[in-house]
Amino acid sequence: VGALENVSLAEALEEVERRMISDALRRHKGNISRAARELGLTRRGLYLKIDRYHITDRDGTND
Repeated sequence: VGALENVSLAEALEEVERRMISDALRRHKGNISRAARELGLTRRGLYLKIDRYHITDRDGTND
């Protein structure tokens, strides 16, 4: 939380979402369907967020 003290709510939420997506992709070794299911997203929704947050490695390591 300390790193998020001087940011807006929107920025903080984006960072949390980015971390959750990266963590889910890492846990599921890049399997989009499984990560999406865990996150409560459709595959398309997860792909859109991956693009939005510029997560380039499907295993979530390059965010």
